[in-house]
Formats: sequence, structure tokens, C-alpha cells
Amino acid sequence: MRDRERVGHEADADGLVAQHWGWRPDWTPERRNWWWYATFAHDPSVRRLAAAARAVIKPWAPVDLVSDRWLHLTVAELGYAADFPRDLAYERARRAHTNLARLGTFDLQLGPVDTMPGAVVLRAHADPLRDLYDGLVDVIDDLRPGRVRQRPFDPHVSVAYLHQDCRRGELLSDDVLGTRPSAPRLTGTTRLDRLTLVEVVRDERHYWWTPRCVLTLPRSPDRHLRKVG
Repeated sequence: MRDRERVGHEADADGLVAQHWGWRPDWTPERRNWWWYATFAHDPSVRRLAAAARAVIKPWAPVDLVSDRWLHLTVAELGYAADFPRDLAYERARRAHTNLARLGTFDLQLGPVDTMPGAVVLRAHADPLRDLYDGLVDVIDDLRPGRVRQRPFDPHVSVAYLHQDCRRGELLSDDVLGTRPSAPRLTGTTRLDRLTLVEVVRDERHYWWTPRCVLTLPRSPDRHLRKVG
């Protein structure tokens, strides 16, 4: 079973983890897609944790590593650029800015290292994440053509994507997966204070994006929505 709805489950009953790049065959290199991301390229604590997570992946694992520049937590999908021209995407960003007016910055717990269909990840945990997700999704127009079906919300930061199906044991050792009582656990905390609306291209087993809008979260007069591209 390899369909889209398996996102959010570790592996199938046989411990098989599906490869990543077969997901969303409609998302071809020519199509740009709008997403809300929390990005961490300039967060040294997340970069250090991601480096430690990449280091425990088995050297022969069939993965494409995610470099620091492209570390992100996916929050919500807006839709393809063909369905959401830039002016409309900005208008949705303004509505999201208003919708999240009561949500302040919060601590985000990352870790431990785990697998999920298509990826090796750092799990992400914080009570306000659901409010953040709901606040973004609520302002997407249900009646628009091309309306996307949101994935089950399973917060994580990917550190590697699988380019072929394999078993969990081919990716991480039992120690890393925590199946032994003495297993070390890679965990850390960062402060989430902003989201970025990005235009994403998927090509050559990689995600590339251009930031278009930054939404800061603090409940203060400094809270703002800023175009960056």
C-alpha cells in the first residue's frame, strides 16, 4: 500500500518504508506549488540537531539527504500556482495573518529521529501546532478549482528522503529507533516565531523554493506580514 493517505504512519505491517518521490505524480518539475513552511536554515540549534540525525542514518541507506538550507516543517498546502496566482496567494496570506492574530510564538520540540513513508525525520511536537495548521487551512477557499486535499497533519522535519522502498532497519539501527532501553534519543527545542509562504519546485529528487511572504507570530505591535519576493 503506497497511496498518499499513508503519510503519518511509520511503515506497513512488514516494516517496509515506501520511497518518497512516487508521491504526488501530478507534481511535475514544471509545476510550482504554494506551501506554508517553518524554515530553519538560520537556526543553529536545528541545524546541529539535523546534522546529528543525518549522521545516524546508515551509510548504505537509499536516501537523498536534506541540507541545512532546505530544512523545513511543512504546515499546510495552498495549491498549485496555476490555481493560485501570486496576488491571490498574497490575499490568502493576509487572511491567515488575521486568522492567527491570537497565536504567539511557542517552543517547538524536535526529535527523536524516526521514519515515516518516504523519509527519515525529526518528529515535531508543540500544542499550538494544531491551531497554527487550522488557522492556515481555514482561509483556503473550499470552492476554488484545484482545491487541494490536505494531508493528515503529522508535524516533522525531514532530514532525508528515500529514493527506493526499503525496511526501517536498512535506514536506522535499533539503537537509534529506540527499540532498546539504553537507546540514545536525539531531541532539541527551538522557538517558532514565523512562517514563510513559499513557491516550491520538485525536481531531481530535491525540493527548491522561493520565499514569497513571511508571517511573524508574536502577539505584539511588531507582528507583521511581509512580502519578500
